[in-house]
Amino acid sequence: MELEKLSKAESNLSDFIDVIFPADDLEIEELRELALDVVENCKTPKELLQAMMDEITQPDIPPTVEEVRVMSLHKSKGLSSPYVFVAACVQGVLPQMPDADTPKAEAEANLEEARRLFFVGITRVKADPQKGRPGSLYVSYPKEMNAGLHPVPKTPS
Repeated sequence: MELEKLSKAESNLSDFIDVIFPADDLEIEELRELALDVVENCKTPKELLQAMMDEITQPDIPPTVEEVRVMSLHKSKGLSSPYVFVAACVQGVLPQMPDADTPKAEAEANLEEARRLFFVGITRVKADPQKGRPGSLYVSYPKEMNAGLHPVPKTPS
C-alpha cells in the first residue's frame, strides 16, 4: 500500500514529499521543511535526496563573515579564514594520549588521524589579497602536559 502511494507520487515531488514526510508527523517536521526548501531545484526523488544530503552535510559558507566562528577541527573542513586559532594544541590533548591498553596499531591509526585533522586546521588560513593582508595562524601553547600520566596528589581532608 505505501509503496503504491510512493510510485504514484514519484512523478510529482510535492506529492512524494507528502507521502514520505507527512505534515502531521512532528518527529520528521524538520526533514519535511528541508525537502520543501530544496524541491524546486529537483526533478526526481533521487535528486531530492541528494539535495537534502548536500544541505545537511555541507557547511553553510557565507560570502562574508562578520562574526567569530568557534568550531572543531572536523567542522572547519572546507572553510577558510584570514585568522585561524588552534586551541589546546598540547601533547596529550591534541593529539589525545591513547589509553595504556590501546593496541599499538589502533594507537598509531588514531595518531595518524589526529595528524590529518591538525593539517585540516592549519590549512584553513587564507590571505586577503584585496586588503593586502597575509593570513595568520595561531597555535596555543605547544607545551607538553602530563595528560594524567602522573597521579594528582590528594589534599588532606
